[in-house]
Amino acid sequence: MEYIVRRGDTLGNIAARFGVTVADILRANPQIRDPNAIRVGQRIIIPRRRRPPVTPPRAGRRYVVRSGDTLGNIAARFGVTVDDILRANPQIRDANLIYPGMVIIIPGAVVGPPPRPTPPPRRTRPYIVQRGDTLSAIARRFGVTVSDILAVNPQITDPNVLRVGQRIFIPIS
Repeated sequence: MEYIVRRGDTLGNIAARFGVTVADILRANPQIRDPNAIRVGQRIIIPRRRRPPVTPPRAGRRYVVRSGDTLGNIAARFGVTVDDILRANPQIRDANLIYPGMVIIIPGAVVGPPPRPTPPPRRTRPYIVQRGDTLSAIARRFGVTVSDILAVNPQITDPNVLRVGQRIFIPIS
């Protein structure tokens, strides 16, 4: 089958998408001299799958990866672990190689909106977001998980978006 390279494509993610290896693609495309230098609009041949297609698990929610997403923040958003997502998505060979538009399964998540955070526990401490802060960095600093922080901060609808000066709560263990 012929495929036209799109913006953001790498041979690795094209191979994963079609269930073949990068070596398979290179064998079918001797004109590719440097596997790290493919161009948008370039036509390449995708060989037939060498292994059976991966059937995603039935239980779970389909999620389309957005720009800026990481498996870590997706896992935190849905209250699962990165390992859970990797087990449910064997097509992801490298946890750091996901791309916008990629469809993944969030295991155990029900179809519909993400689960609502639980109400804050009685013991929290306020924290004012500083320049350069991320939820994962704040979580590490206070010895909690991103999921813990999200659970006590229902106002955080996108874990990738924090504003300098924003007041959030950190659970006290």
